[in-house]
Amino acid sequence: MSEMIVNKLTGKTSAGDIDVNVSGTVTMQLQKGLAKSWARWRQDTNVIVKSENVSSYTDAGTGISRLTFTNNMSDADYSAIATAGELAGGGNRNMGVNGNSGRTPTSSIISFYVVNMSNGASDDSCLSMCIMGDLA
Repeated sequence: MSEMIVNKLTGKTSAGDIDVNVSGTVTMQLQKGLAKSWARWRQDTNVIVKSENVSSYTDAGTGISRLTFTNNMSDADYSAIATAGELAGGGNRNMGVNGNSGRTPTSSIISFYVVNMSNGASDDSCLSMCIMGDLA
C-alpha cells in the first residue's frame, strides 16, 4: 500500500487545475467535486452549530434562514442540498431554497424555507446544507 503525505496540491498547468481519475479513463477536476460551503444550524435558537464558508446567519421569519457566505460563489447558479428536522424527533419536514421572501439566491447569500407538513412554517432545531459550485 502506498501513502502520500502533502500539505498542498498545485496543478502543473494551472494552480487550481488538478484532474482526478474517477473511473477508467474518465477524469474530473478536483475542485469541482469539493463542497464550497456547508453548515448545520438551529432556527429555534438562531445559532450556527458548525460551518465552513458561512460568515453569518439571519432569522428572516418563521421557517426562513438566510446564510451569508464568507467567500462568494462565482454566480447564483450553484447547487444547494439541504435537510431539516427536530433533534427531539416528530413531524415531517420539507426544506428548500427560498425565493418567496424577495431573496432569491445570489453569489453571496442563500435563504432556506422550512415547512412542517402538519402545520406550516416551522423553526426547527436541526438544519443542514451543502453548496456545490464555483467560488468567485
